[in-house]
Amino acid sequence: MLRQKLRLPQNIAVPILSAAKIEVFKKYAAGIIAKICCTPAEEKEAGYIAVSFGLNPSEIKNDLALLKQFKYYWELENTPLKEIPAESAIQKS
Repeated sequence: MLRQKLRLPQNIAVPILSAAKIEVFKKYAAGIIAKICCTPAEEKEAGYIAVSFGLNPSEIKNDLALLKQFKYYWELENTPLKEIPAESAIQKS
């Protein structure tokens, strides 16, 4: 396609394409990170982008960690707290 039109060899085109894919993902993640909140839909969309681009998770691990953390914040604000069962009996008195 574009590589053929520009007559770029494979060894030059692949790194350029990889860098462009990572940049697109990071721009999407930066928008979410800037507002310090990540809804489940945004996290899912980021996952779709990463999978569709075939990104290596190690290349974007910092962004993924921040998205996961901000999704946790969103859950704390927007979902009921989860009940944690006690291992031992607690007396009422």
